[in-house]
Amino acid sequence: MQLTVAIIGAPHGLKGEVRLDVRTDSPDKRLAVGSMLETEPPEFGPLTVERTRTHKGSLHVIFEECHDRSGAEALAGT
Repeated sequence: MQLTVAIIGAPHGLKGEVRLDVRTDSPDKRLAVGSMLETEPPEFGPLTVERTRTHKGSLHVIFEECHDRSGAEALAGT
């Protein structure tokens, strides 16, 4: 059984950081550094959490597989 943990939103900056629309009640556990997440659609994943931070009440993440803005833009909605 797969659960939706978050939906990837808009990119933030030029280095692949994205804002997440968090859908889990345990973001610290599910989105911890090193967590590998399956994606829908599957061709964008899996994605591995490299770094997280909170900015103005939103969770922002950089994935190991994405380090530029164009890659982050492609992930939007995933």
